[in-house]
Amino acid sequence: MAEPSVTPGPRELPHLATFARAAERGSFTDAAADLGVTQAAVSQRIASLEKELRVSLFNRRAGRIALTAAGERLYVLAQRILALHEEAREGLGGVRPSVAGDLALAASSVPAECYLPALLSSFREKFPEVHVRASVGDSSSVMKEVTKGIASLGLVGQKAEKQSLESDAIGTDTLALILAPGHALAGRKSISLAVLAREPLISR
Repeated sequence: MAEPSVTPGPRELPHLATFARAAERGSFTDAAADLGVTQAAVSQRIASLEKELRVSLFNRRAGRIALTAAGERLYVLAQRILALHEEAREGLGGVRPSVAGDLALAASSVPAECYLPALLSSFREKFPEVHVRASVGDSSSVMKEVTKGIASLGLVGQKAEKQSLESDAIGTDTLALILAPGHALAGRKSISLAVLAREPLISR
């Protein structure tokens, strides 16, 4: 006896939450920061949604975005759909999905060696389903990756100079002067910068 044929249901629209966040923020970069993903990931998700619907949802100009007429209609519907999803979760005991996905980080050499290992270990305990990809470079390259959306977060040893970036201190380090036992400055409790400036130094 032949099995009865099953008519497939309608396909779900992909990445509505990402679309809604981009619409609200007016920027793929800002939406990526909110969602903890890269700007490239947000662009790919929007492109996938546009391909599914066969319409353009955003006008893209000079790094900023604005909803098209089709995008505005979808945004209204997306809000309703997402609200229903949330209502369904709360109605079934408040079960919320676990945090998962990819997180791209960039770090300069000292933070990568001194801070990143412990941070990643602690982060993995709290969010085991998040896959972290970390790259190491100098401070300049790290800030470029964050600016371009290649990395969502950067760890550097200096304050960000670009106004488009925000920076917060997460720790401090200590600089130590190392001398040979027979050096003229050895044994001093303090050495002024003026005196130190006259000495040949090896520094990184």
